[in-house]
Amino acid sequence: SKSQLSVSMSQSQAEKPKTVHRGYTCDGCEVSPIVGIRYKCSGRPDYDLCEKCEATTETPYPMIKIKNQSMLQELSFANTRLSPKHLRQPRKS
Repeated sequence: SKSQLSVSMSQSQAEKPKTVHRGYTCDGCEVSPIVGIRYKCSGRPDYDLCEKCEATTETPYPMIKIKNQSMLQELSFANTRLSPKHLRQPRKS
């Protein structure tokens, strides 16, 4: 049934170990290392937030959601092809 499927999905999600982002500190609450999803600022080179702070903090630039190390490697590749001007948001008139 639908409720059994929901419970099964919740249990499997709870069993997955959360990624530990060693060497990264949340710039909102200063927790270190960030555990779970890490949010990296697309406009500031050294600005990261944990899941809790990302949900409650307004930022001037889009945040990049990093779930695990493989995503980080993909991001590194993408950054070699993008210059900072591509990451800036348009100015408000």
